[in-house]
Amino acid sequence: MTLMEADQRLARIRLKVERAKQHIGDLNTGLKAFLGSNPYIVGAQRDPQTRRPIYYLAAVREVPTPISLLAGDIIQNLRSALDHLAFQLYMLGPGGWWCWLANLFPHC
Repeated sequence: MTLMEADQRLARIRLKVERAKQHIGDLNTGLKAFLGSNPYIVGAQRDPQTRRPIYYLAAVREVPTPISLLAGDIIQNLRSALDHLAFQLYMLGPGGWWCWLANLFPHC
């Protein structure tokens, strides 16, 4: 294991966060286009007893795969950044590199 300066270690973490920000921009663009295409149809009917309108979703288009993939990439990049940060903070403490596995950012 090579030793790096603190700013070098933090720079690697920041890269992951910056990449997630780029993905968030792409996701916002994709979501805007998807939602702008009216991906759902709202139906309406009247309650037979109260005559009040009832609105419901009659149809919903599937979210495009690229949007789902971007969301997954964002989550993975941020989770990885937290994992790296937890490791770096652990290394600053009294522990050692040999038991860093116990200090990974939790996930399911």
